[in-house]
Amino acid sequence: MENVEKLNYFILKNEKKILFAVLLLAAISIFILALNVDNQWAQDSHWYMSLAKNLASGEGYTLDRETPFAQYPPGFPLLLMSFLYLFKDIQISGLILVGMFSILTLLIIYKIGKLFSPLVGLLSVTLLMTHNLFIFNTVSIMTEIPFMFFSLLGLYLFIKGFENPKYFISAFPVIAFSCLVRYAGFFLIFPMLFYTFVNFKKLKRLIFSDKVIIGIILGLVVFFGWFLRNFLTFGNPFYTSYSEIVHEITFQGFLTFIRLFFKLGFLFPYVVLIGIFFVIKSKDKKLQMFLIWFVVYFIMHASWWGGGVFRFYAGILPIICVFSAIGISKIGGEFNSKDKKTIFALLILGIIILSQLFIFFSGAINYETTIKTLNRYDSIQQISQFANENFPKDSIYLVPDIAVYSMYLPKENMFYYGGGINNLLQNPQLKDKTFIFADTLHSWMTQPFLEGENGTITLPLNSGQSLILQTGLVHQEEYKDHYTILLNVTNFGVM
Repeated sequence: MENVEKLNYFILKNEKKILFAVLLLAAISIFILALNVDNQWAQDSHWYMSLAKNLASGEGYTLDRETPFAQYPPGFPLLLMSFLYLFKDIQISGLILVGMFSILTLLIIYKIGKLFSPLVGLLSVTLLMTHNLFIFNTVSIMTEIPFMFFSLLGLYLFIKGFENPKYFISAFPVIAFSCLVRYAGFFLIFPMLFYTFVNFKKLKRLIFSDKVIIGIILGLVVFFGWFLRNFLTFGNPFYTSYSEIVHEITFQGFLTFIRLFFKLGFLFPYVVLIGIFFVIKSKDKKLQMFLIWFVVYFIMHASWWGGGVFRFYAGILPIICVFSAIGISKIGGEFNSKDKKTIFALLILGIIILSQLFIFFSGAINYETTIKTLNRYDSIQQISQFANENFPKDSIYLVPDIAVYSMYLPKENMFYYGGGINNLLQNPQLKDKTFIFADTLHSWMTQPFLEGENGTITLPLNSGQSLILQTGLVHQEEYKDHYTILLNVTNFGVM
């Protein structure tokens, strides 16, 4: 124990220098990786960027400039919009924004790990910054990193509020904003209730504190604009289209999500379980609050989409790294340089770090969050660039997703497939300037149109007949295991 105390003292004494060095290394790594990112990998990323661009241009919270959007809350697009004003380019704005929050997340997870010990704090940062899921998301314009930061900062400030009520002034608005980044933030109420319950004696003194009241009011102010917009637009302040697609909690969903847990790494998940065991055994209420958050988050996402989406673990990954750090610290015992337990713990740490980096660069275990998936929309970007360089400005483009293609093409010339075909049928003279984009990235929408590569697109009509589009392949772009084609319409008719 004496050796551990000396190590913790050393970390505390040199805390600023150590954190500066670690965060600088992380920032350099993120910057180098960002230099190699030309576009994004997910449809969701393009939706967030499109929402931010439309907000910035005064076209409202929409994807297509017409239909009010009700799926994602506005927190992340609002952040993107503010950076877009500064940096002008939406891709660059998003990379800078997410990179900044990545560094801040490393800082806050050190603070949370430090609740156990400075050693656990430093180990937590090391494990997080080298984990493939975190590395991948540092250059993904998605809500994963911002949600990590705001949810963890909110819970940390909430804990500190029981020590000094002034922290509640910031805690409640931060937690409220995390709900506007991802609706999962509403489930932070469960760990908050747990920690309030175990500090019930302090609650009596704090409940009518002016600082608590101010914090709650500020939190409600954060919600007010979004609730007002939903009420005016949909007649319901709490409306979200997610309510129509939430899956029921099923045993199969739990099994699927549990299996994905073991794709977090080769050795890493098992060390996490060791850490969780010691968190429960320690009876440390602060760390147990984060364990409650882990359990609640797990239950919610085991039901969402049937529990089959690996990236959902990203939202809770920093806490998982804290559990892993606790596991390693317990395995290491007194951390004596001559002790076999210490050598064994350091060996485990080294294996975890190297294996996580290997997973990121190789695609082992899980293909989704690796370097091979970055720039996955490259074929769309390249073929759009071809169209911009070779077609007249008044060309008409039929696309599966305006939010995606408007990142690379002039959106005023763009139609969804259905609207574009109707426009063509009503104005046959537009045939020579009408072009169709189809890609394998959105195959659930593009499948019939991908057949245009072979010269014919057949679309069933309500009348029982079929609309036949005769097409020519103008251009094709490939990127790894996906491709995008550009077609022109040579003729059409009903059969």
